[in-house]
Amino acid sequence: MLKRLLPGLLGVVPALIGAAVVSAANLAPNPSFETLCNGNTVPCNWESGPGAAVVPVGSSTLAHSGARSMSVTTTPGYSGQGANSDCLAAPPAGAYTLSVWYNTSDPAASGADVGLGFYLFGVAGCTTAPSVTLFDTTPMVADGQWHQVTRTISVPGGQVAGYLVVGQDCVCQVRYDDIVLDVVPPTPTATALAPAVPTRTPIPTSVVPTPVIPEGSPLWLFGSGLLLLVGLGFA
Repeated sequence: MLKRLLPGLLGVVPALIGAAVVSAANLAPNPSFETLCNGNTVPCNWESGPGAAVVPVGSSTLAHSGARSMSVTTTPGYSGQGANSDCLAAPPAGAYTLSVWYNTSDPAASGADVGLGFYLFGVAGCTTAPSVTLFDTTPMVADGQWHQVTRTISVPGGQVAGYLVVGQDCVCQVRYDDIVLDVVPPTPTATALAPAVPTRTPIPTSVVPTPVIPEGSPLWLFGSGLLLLVGLGFA
């Protein structure tokens, strides 16, 4: 089983991380395998496990994105091996998304599994047995198309270092591209809004001006006489 054989990759000590090509969010080194090392023979920051040959494929027709992908070919007796990343600083505790794209048309890959994982260590260097193994397998589809394998992993606290692994449990050839290790964003919490209180605009009251009666006019005289009569009636 690939899940049980891949810890054998510890026989090859991952080098400390060097010049990595990492995006702002992606924690995987050289995730698209575009940068080459060792005389342009292998992707930088990645190496073969026992019995596996890791070679770059430099054609955009064989890449999920960019100009290259990483080809992993396993040999008889080492069908559970693949490729390791460099030894990385362990990320903070939390949930992470781990994913990779694979492509194969090898008949031997039909019905086999692709393995993807993150091995964590409580000490620096990635040279001891891993303290935490976050690894799983997925059945492959050997149709010559690109397929994505993705899962959510939970990184516990107290980890110091770790490295990524990808491989297959068949004597076959598989191409890999665009590996991602990214933190899962927290789910936003909905904040209840207070109901809006309607405001009332005061209606201006119209002021009716008091009519001014010119002195000496007939209406003024009538009004004066009326007041005089009223005064006499109550005297």
